[in-house]
Amino acid sequence: MATRQLHVAMLASPGVAHLLPILLLGHRLATHHNLRVTVLAVTATATTPQSVSQLITSFASHLSVIQIPAADISCVVPPDAKVVMQLCVMMRETIPAIRTTISAMDSRPHVLVGDIFANEYTAWFTALFTYSPVLDKQVVGQYVDNKEPLEIPGCRPVRPDEVVDPMLNRADENYDVYLSQAIGVTLADGMLINTWEDLEPQTLNALRSNEILQSVVKYKPVYTVGPVNKRYEPDGLKGEVVEWLDKQPDRSVIYVSFGSGGTISAEQINELAWGLELSRQRFFWVVRPPTGHVSDGSFFKAGQSDATCDYLPEGFLTRTQKVGFVVLSLKIVGLKLSSLIISMYASRVFAIP
Repeated sequence: MATRQLHVAMLASPGVAHLLPILLLGHRLATHHNLRVTVLAVTATATTPQSVSQLITSFASHLSVIQIPAADISCVVPPDAKVVMQLCVMMRETIPAIRTTISAMDSRPHVLVGDIFANEYTAWFTALFTYSPVLDKQVVGQYVDNKEPLEIPGCRPVRPDEVVDPMLNRADENYDVYLSQAIGVTLADGMLINTWEDLEPQTLNALRSNEILQSVVKYKPVYTVGPVNKRYEPDGLKGEVVEWLDKQPDRSVIYVSFGSGGTISAEQINELAWGLELSRQRFFWVVRPPTGHVSDGSFFKAGQSDATCDYLPEGFLTRTQKVGFVVLSLKIVGLKLSSLIISMYASRVFAIP
């Protein structure tokens, strides 16, 4: 008697950066494990962007993609609401359409996998994220004002200045959304994390077996599925990145990038630049323009004219050209470079959380 093929539905929130890792993981499940995969891609615009259409087409031979228009949230959240809140509300309001789509399938899925609005989540972030409701009860005042590290059982302590953006202001409504998400994640039957065993063994062990953490958060099984990143062919700037990295010793380069939502102030960028320069450490830095700064998204690297970027210390690019590689980047380029670094040069690069 033939074995029934397992059908997996994978839900992706709006945006190429969220859709891509779902497609990559779905492709792996379909080609390596012979699963039937259907990706439910929630789209926030009436017309599908060309980049999304091309991305979907490239995976069409191995899995199915159903696009679901996102619900109109213009009457629910203000237009200046932060991205995390917009995505949370958008996905919540789109639940009826998602349910209708699944009900209309000729073969109901056996498994539903959903993202958490990002493609670079690690075990470290998962631990902090899911333990946040406990920290919310334990910590008095703003996290960033505390002098002592935030303790997460079995994990490396988190310095107050390391907390993620939604935790910066506990009075902001985005913080409440963040806590609600953290509670919801632990209700799932399991967690897939885009990391691998040798990268974060301590945190993964805590997520799986620390008695205190398990008793409080009640984690379900945790599976590592990373690195889930698309390899990009070395051309143009990416070719320069590859060439520069090829000349560096193993595990000698600090990789600095704050992801698609990691815009920091000009003052913070300035301080980070001085820290990198004074450390005399090799570094690769993907810099996004600071908050409120207008940029055309062009590239620059260490050694070019310092006039290229007015929010770095004067002379920084010239002084660091022998030890650093700096790239000015908009969101999607930063994500592509992140994928390139992680998938091709993990042995030469080490990250600072």
